[in-house]
Amino acid sequence: MFFPKEIGYHLAISQLEQMSRYLDTMNAAIQSSQQQFMADLEITIKDMNEAEKSDFYNSYENEIIELGSDFPTMLFSSFVISWYSFIEHQLISLCKTLDLRISVSVKDDTRYGEGIRRAYKFLDEAGGYKIDNAHWQELIKVGKIRNRLVHEGGVLLPKPIKPSEGKSVKVDLGEDGTVYLPIDDEFYRYLTEQKLYRVGGSRFTPDHSYCKHLLSFGTELLTKICQDLKFNI
Repeated sequence: MFFPKEIGYHLAISQLEQMSRYLDTMNAAIQSSQQQFMADLEITIKDMNEAEKSDFYNSYENEIIELGSDFPTMLFSSFVISWYSFIEHQLISLCKTLDLRISVSVKDDTRYGEGIRRAYKFLDEAGGYKIDNAHWQELIKVGKIRNRLVHEGGVLLPKPIKPSEGKSVKVDLGEDGTVYLPIDDEFYRYLTEQKLYRVGGSRFTPDHSYCKHLLSFGTELLTKICQDLKFNI
């Protein structure tokens, strides 16, 4: 028999599974559209000479780039943002289900934050439970990705000279020298490990593989929390 808090867990996992199916359908549609476009393109240019082909590609360069890269990136970026909001909602809902409360005096200037950070503090201080550090550190990094996607579209403008203020990471471009990206070393390592950033690029780009990783990570995170809290799952 499932009790209310267990029902919440199983609903969350079911929703993650639905998100996975949606993601796969979306990715298949993207690939099918790209393949059809390339097939149509080959038919269009088959009787052109090299000069005509060059003019054609120059005329439709933006459309080709948009279909092949920009549009898929936009869809996968939206998925990452939605995933983060979903996990945030689940953690806040968990705190509500457990009826976690913190007594605050008028002199207490503690900042409990918002969203995921607020849930983390309530679970810790009111529930006596700390989210596994490895999971928490990845959540922070995904939060940074989410924020940069929302506010900057994932753009990371490289600078030839190290900025005098803020954090930056030095990136070796080989024969092209070095540049500095406006992020910290740990975040840069995460982006490169997850293959979200290509050295020399000016933005990071979520893809199908990374979105699938987030779904597995979300399931692992929620399952561990509920198991640690002795939910009957």
